[in-house]
This record gives sequence, C-alpha cells and structure tokens, in this order.
Amino acid sequence: MSKPYSPSRVVHEASPSSLLSFSSSTPLYLPATPPHYSRPTLTPLPDLSPSPRAPPPAAAGSTSNDSPLKMMRSPLARPTASSPVGRPVFGFAPVTMTRQAVSSPVPPVAAAVDGITELFSNLAVQHSTEMRASLADIEKRRTDVLDRMQRRAKDSSQVIHQSMTHLREAREREARAAAEALRAKQEAEERAAQAERARLARLEREHQEAAARAAAAAAKAKEEQHAREKAEREAAEREAAERYAAREKATRDAEALAKREADTKRATAVAAAATKQRQQTEAAATAATAATAAAASKDNGAHTQLPDAYQQIVQFMKTHVNPIMKQPEHKATAAEIRKRITMRVGQLTNFRDKLNQVFMAIDKQLQEARQQGLPREYYFFALNVLAKSLCRQAEKEMRPQVTKAFPYAQITVLIMARHPEFGRIYFARLYKFCPFLVPWFPVAHTEAERKSLLRQRATEPMEKYVERMEVHAAMFGAILQTTPIVASLKNPTSFDMAWEWLARVFNSRPEVQIVFMIEKFLVLGGAAFLMQFPKQGPKMLDVLVREYAPQLGDDVRPVLARLENYWNPAQSRWVIPVPADRDAKAA
Repeated sequence: MSKPYSPSRVVHEASPSSLLSFSSSTPLYLPATPPHYSRPTLTPLPDLSPSPRAPPPAAAGSTSNDSPLKMMRSPLARPTASSPVGRPVFGFAPVTMTRQAVSSPVPPVAAAVDGITELFSNLAVQHSTEMRASLADIEKRRTDVLDRMQRRAKDSSQVIHQSMTHLREAREREARAAAEALRAKQEAEERAAQAERARLARLEREHQEAAARAAAAAAKAKEEQHAREKAEREAAEREAAERYAAREKATRDAEALAKREADTKRATAVAAAATKQRQQTEAAATAATAATAAAASKDNGAHTQLPDAYQQIVQFMKTHVNPIMKQPEHKATAAEIRKRITMRVGQLTNFRDKLNQVFMAIDKQLQEARQQGLPREYYFFALNVLAKSLCRQAEKEMRPQVTKAFPYAQITVLIMARHPEFGRIYFARLYKFCPFLVPWFPVAHTEAERKSLLRQRATEPMEKYVERMEVHAAMFGAILQTTPIVASLKNPTSFDMAWEWLARVFNSRPEVQIVFMIEKFLVLGGAAFLMQFPKQGPKMLDVLVREYAPQLGDDVRPVLARLENYWNPAQSRWVIPVPADRDAKAA
C-alpha cells in the first residue's frame, strides 16, 4: 500500500539537496501519475501560506531571461552562484544551490544533471505554489459553502418558523372557525328546540283550553237540560198537585154537604129512634165499605198493605229488637253501631277502592255483631240500621241526580251476598219508605196515617214527595242490575222482581206517581231490563207508553214525551242507553 500523498513529503523527497547527492545507483522518485488528492474536510486548516519575502537579487552576469525553461533549452548554461534554485515550500527553508566556480570545465552530463535538478526544483516550487493556491481556493470555497449553508440553514429555520407560525395560526383559525360553527349549530339547534317546545306548549295550551271549553259547554248544556227537566217536572208536579188539591177539595165539599144533609135528616127524627137508626145505618155502611174495598183490591191486583213476610220483619224490629237495644245495658252498644255504620255509608263514592274499603268496614262491623256470646238482637239491629241508613242517605244524595244510586246499590248487593238476612230486611225497609214499589196504594184519612202509610211529611209539597219516591224507584232499578265488584259474590236479586212489580202496576188503577217512578226506574235499569227480557220487555214499554200513561192525561205529558224518546224508528224497537256511571271507576 503506497503512502498517502502530501505536498511536504513530495517536496522533501524531491528537494535539490537530495538531488545533488544522488548517485547512479539511487533511483529517482518520480510518480508516474498525479498524486492522489483527497477532498479536505470542512474543519478549519492551519495557515500554510509562507511569509512574504523579497525576491532574491539577480546574480551578476545573469539576465531576466535566465529561466529554468531556458536553462533546459540550454543544457550547457550554468546558473550563477547567486541565482536561486528553489523557494520555500510548506514551511521548509528553501534550498539554495550555489554554483561554485570551477576551473575545470563541467562535463556535459553534469550540466544536464544540474539542469534537470534545477528543473525539478522549479517544478516543485511551482507545484507547491499551485497547491497553496488550490488549498486557499478550497478553503475559500469551503468558507463560502459554510456561509451559504449557515445562511440557508438560518433562512430555512426562519422559513420553517414562519411556516410553523402560519400553520399554527391557520390551525387556530380553523379551530376557532369550527368552534364558531359548532356554537352556531348548537345555538341553532337550541333555538329550534325552544321553538318546538314553545309550539308544543302552545298546542297543549290550546288543547287544554279547547277541552276546558268543551267541558264547560257540556256542563252548561247538561245543567240547562237538568234545569229544563226540573222545570218541566216541577210544572207537571204543580199541575198534578193543583188537580189533586182540586179533587180533594171537591171530595171534602161533597163530604161536608152529605154530612150536613145527614145531620139535617137526623135532627128531624126522634132522639131514641134516630140514635138506633143511626147505629144500624153506620154498621151497614161499614160492612158495605169493607166489601167494596175488598172487591176493588181483587179487581185491581194491588196490595192493601205490605206483604206478610215484610210486614212481619218490620213488626219484629219494632216490637222485639228495638226495645231490647233501648235498654240501658245495650244502649251504648246500639249508639256505637249506629255511629259506625252511618259514618261508613256517608263515605260512599263510585270508586272501586273506596267501595271495597267501605264494604270491608261494614262487613267487619256486622261480623262483630254476630259473634258468639252476644245477643242475637245486635246482629239484626245492625242490619236494620244499615238498611235505614242506605235509604235515608239515598234520599239526601240522589236528588235530583238519580245516577248517584250506583255506589249505594253496589254496597247493598255486596252485603246481601255476604249476609242473606240483610236482603229481606232491606226490601222491608225499602217498601216501607216507598209503598208504591209493592205496589200498595194506601188511603190516608188522618195526618198520622199519611205519615206512617204514605211516608209523606206534614209540610212536604207533592213534587218533593214524588221526587223522594223516584229516588227509591231508581235505587230499586240500580240494585237489580248491579254486578258485584267482588268476583266471588253474586247478586241475589233478579229482574223477576221488576217484572212482578210492573205487572201489578199495569193490572191496577193508573197513578201519576207510578209513572214518574217507572221513568226513573228505566233510566237506571231499563237497558238491563230489556236485555233480560228481549221479547216481553218491549211489550211492557208498549203497555206503559200507549195504554197506561195516556189514561192520566196532561198530568204525565212531560214524562210520556221523555218515554217516547226511547223508541228508535230507524230500528223499530225500544232503545234505552246504559248509564255512564253504572260501573265503578278504577281510581
């Protein structure tokens, strides 16, 4: 492997001193190819330029044209003693060759060798000069390249910094724009949502207002209808009462006239004969009146008193149970039973939960009264108090709206199903409160008879009295068609009782009060009655509307008009609507 090339090594090896001491056997180092040049690194190089020196003075006898080339052209030319043969190369001291004067002539070979030596020395100097110039140029270029690279790096860093700044600003602008867009979108969605909520709220308000207006209009129409019906009923009742009063007055006037005539006839006879004759006459009249009443009862099919079974129940309560419960040792218990039952009956509403609650409370009270070890009269007294309380509460709550009878009918049916004895006691009390449900048409001659038989108060107007009787007829219809809310219990009554009642009514003489009562009975139980008797039920209505009621004339014209509205000409049959409040509400 050859040594790396360096100018100093070449100059040293080719220095004139070495050339002067060569021998024929010493080879001359002349590289065949230019020395290998390796690209210098970018590290700073030491300053290799020689210090400036003045050119050596020309030797005596030499001219400016004594150059190495000329000397090569004239091999016989000899350099002067003071002519320089070399220059400093890379810091080495220049080698000065001094030609000494010789007396003997120089041989041609020696002259040639000297010329060659000088030539090579000059070439070395020239080469070192060129190398220094090349290295200086390379250093300058390297410095320029480094400067340009630093400037480009600085410019690039500035460009990158500016680009990053611009990119960051662009991203910030994009982020702000996206945030603004998102905020605008959210605000738009919020405005849309608020507008939708406002629209829904407005629609809800409009719907509520419309519902309120409709409800108010319906309530107003219903009130007006009730007012019209009440006015019609009151007018009819007033007319009936006036006609009844007129008939009563005519009857009293006729009786007074007959009495005065009888008194006049009796006054003209002898006292003893008159007295005996009067006794005979009164006995005959009494017998005739009884026979006439019996015949009329047989012809009309009506009862002259309560049925025996119910009459016995009322008599049993009056003569056996009530006196025992009024005794001092039982009086407090009787008051407690009456208080609890009356309180529970007053809490009735047409809701299933409330009905169940009241039924369980009353049933518990009855079970406690029927416990072993207690007098039997406690149980019958509690049943009798419950029956009275239901009838009286119905009279208070159901006027004039008879549809309120359903919660009372529901409790009545539930207690009847759980306590069979209550059914007989309740209907005995119901027939006593309203004898027209038997039907029974008692004739009252005194105020006591009017109160005990007709259940009409002393100062009660006829229309109020008929209205109370209508309540019991509606209660009768509600009980017959009620389905117990407790699935395990069954209604012990049936519409056979209604059929028997209507059959007796139509087979007796027409009565105004009966027509009003039948109408209220049909309002609550008419639909179920037609369903129970699909073939014979319409015939009953035909008899009522076309035969029975028309016999009473104008006294029942408003009621007859309402009954005729049940006829549906399109279907050619009687159609009675089901009451809206028939079934108990869930909550």
